[in-house]
Amino acid sequence: MYYYERFSTFLASVGASGALFGIFSVYFMDTIRNWNDLQKPWIPTIFNGIFAVAWLIVGIFVPIIDYMAHLGGFLIGILSGLFICPNLYWNICGGNDPVKPRLIIMGISFVFLLAFFLGGFIGFFQTTSPTVYLTN
Repeated sequence: MYYYERFSTFLASVGASGALFGIFSVYFMDTIRNWNDLQKPWIPTIFNGIFAVAWLIVGIFVPIIDYMAHLGGFLIGILSGLFICPNLYWNICGGNDPVKPRLIIMGISFVFLLAFFLGGFIGFFQTTSPTVYLTN
């Protein structure tokens, strides 16, 4: 039987659910950004909110699903969306030129993305043990 310890920093988990939450967060941000341009924006917002909360609850209570991957995917999706998608910006400078706020938001999100990825790689390689091969 396999032993699975919740909240363990020594276990790495992989799967598509973190990436799906990243895509979901970009879609969610796009809905919020284009709120005034949509006919009924509250319908996808409520549906997506229920979806996200339901899968986070499932991830918390089912021991083989890593809910931290869901949260991390959601956060990285927001940062990636702000860095990559050209229409996901807010006019934070108060002027008519949209280039300056886009560059500021892209720069800040790139710094956070780089910090999360480097922190994840360094943390992973510091906490994983060497591979042990067992023979029968």
